[in-house]
Amino acid sequence: MSRPGAGNDAYLTAYNSARNTEAISALHPDLGFPDKFLDPDVEQSNGMMWIGPAGTLTSLHHDLTNNLIAQVVGRKRLLVLPASEVGKLYNHLHVFSEVSDLEDPALTLGQFPRLEHARFTEVTLMPGEMIFMPLAWWHQVRSIDFSVTITYTNFRWANDGYRDFPAA
Repeated sequence: MSRPGAGNDAYLTAYNSARNTEAISALHPDLGFPDKFLDPDVEQSNGMMWIGPAGTLTSLHHDLTNNLIAQVVGRKRLLVLPASEVGKLYNHLHVFSEVSDLEDPALTLGQFPRLEHARFTEVTLMPGEMIFMPLAWWHQVRSIDFSVTITYTNFRWANDGYRDFPAA
């Protein structure tokens, strides 16, 4: 993970968080818990952890739940677009865009002309900071440094937008 250029091959992601729960459970007491917003009485109350080297990329997508993204170690750059921009983002497969990397130097408006008018905000998430990512908001995430991030979806209110969304 510390090797320059390790990229996504060395990325411990939320996609396999159920298998990693026991291994990272020793970290939970050190993390704290934002109980004002989150329900502690659920299966994965401590969120889903993302651990990876600089340069890891989560491609342009939207989530089917509201998310609270907490940065623990390192920095991440998020490119965030409101749900209203969906018509410009080439939704392709389930929740992903055909545009996998908005910062790809080979990306051209000839390939994706509607991107020209897409409004996005760049956010650098620093250690100790959290950002609320609303359901259906598009975002791309890149680690600037070695990074540890936790994503929470266990809000004290209903958070089940995925129930009515068509399967992949």
